[in-house]
Amino acid sequence: MRRVLLLAIAILVAAAAATGAATLYLRRVVSADPAGLTVGDLLQVAGEIPRAAQDLLSRSAAAPAGRMLLVPATFFRELLAGSLGDGATFVGNRSLVVPPALAAEDAVGLLDRLVEWLDSQGGFGRGAVELEILQAPERGALPAASPGFTLVRAERTAGLLSGVVEATFQGADNRVSRVVLRARQAIPSAADGVRSGETVQVFFRRGAVTIEMEGRALSAAAPGQGITVWVADSRRSFAGTAAGRKVVDVELP
Repeated sequence: MRRVLLLAIAILVAAAAATGAATLYLRRVVSADPAGLTVGDLLQVAGEIPRAAQDLLSRSAAAPAGRMLLVPATFFRELLAGSLGDGATFVGNRSLVVPPALAAEDAVGLLDRLVEWLDSQGGFGRGAVELEILQAPERGALPAASPGFTLVRAERTAGLLSGVVEATFQGADNRVSRVVLRARQAIPSAADGVRSGETVQVFFRRGAVTIEMEGRALSAAAPGQGITVWVADSRRSFAGTAAGRKVVDVELP
């Protein structure tokens, strides 16, 4: 099986070289301190890539000390789409950076599977996510095979897992163990925010009072970025902040 896998990779690399197109392999798990990482540290590149793409790969992929970093393939594609040219191929669906001091070596595989399972729930979006371990799995309960996870609770913001995520799993000797993470969208993507010209929901906030109205985006913005919206009912534009997919917050004085 290993020989077949290596042969398949060799064929992909040879094909990329023959066509002049690059193949970028996402490293599934990277055991390293995320503070000094670049985007390129999370990829293995086969073939030549343009200078513009090389510059983008040198961008920081840092996370605060003591945090894991989840970087989905969609983030890589959107970052590099305009500079790689036609024919570039991505292999893999995400990279997970785990600081060696954060989790014991025998727990890394479990965390990797847990993050994969959480990601399949559709809650992480397209941008990179910082994951902080609030409660690590019990070492004596680590399963030898892939466990089945059960989501206990998840605090979401704008549809994304950006709060506390708590999951349980069936461990060794049928023991039930628990993992608690804090998730935060670290590098948002424009695809998770607002596109110029589209209809958005505008939430006007003044103290404890919130009023919702429909508006039109006059610019594009990822979550957390500034944006200008036109509200027809008020016949004027407002400066606000993209809060999620087609959602804009406006703080009134």
